[in-house]
Amino acid sequence: MNDEQLSPFGVSTNEGKYQVVDGNEQTWLETSNAMTAEHYVDLLNKAFKSGFKKGFREGRTS
Repeated sequence: MNDEQLSPFGVSTNEGKYQVVDGNEQTWLETSNAMTAEHYVDLLNKAFKSGFKKGFREGRTS
């Protein structure tokens, strides 16, 4: 998997608001603070990568 597939969350702006969106453009969080949005994107992408790697390891040992 490439890095884009392992980082499905990003920040989008809409009328001065920052939205944390997934790969399907579904909004998970909306805030007026860019740093808050970036922080949540970082946390969500880390959690996604951790879950992906755990599932990969478990699949390999099965």
